Amino acid sequence: MAILFAVRDGRRVAREGRSAYLWSLLTDPDERRYLVDSGWKGVSKVFVLAFALDITYQFIEWQGLKPLQGLSTAIVLAVIPYALLRGPVNRLARLSQTRRSHV
Repeated sequence: MAILFAVRDGRRVAREGRSAYLWSLLTDPDERRYLVDSGWKGVSKVFVLAFALDITYQFIEWQGLKPLQGLSTAIVLAVIPYALLRGPVNRLARLSQTRRSHV
């Protein structure tokens, strides 16, 4: 799901003409707030779902809860793939747009 949301958001941002996500997040302080808000909006549902599924698994399998482990699992399964893939998808979509405009 994180990959699907990254593809959706990367293509949308490419249509808007914005630069790659992770690179801009690290290098452009003026855009950082917008990028964090946009990224959280895109990945929040997947993050909450991953956290809820891990907590449910913990309760069923171990008859106990480890919320920090659930949090780290949700970050690894939702946030990291989203952040790593949104930028490359943006670049590919922009390349595709420029090729179509030159044809």
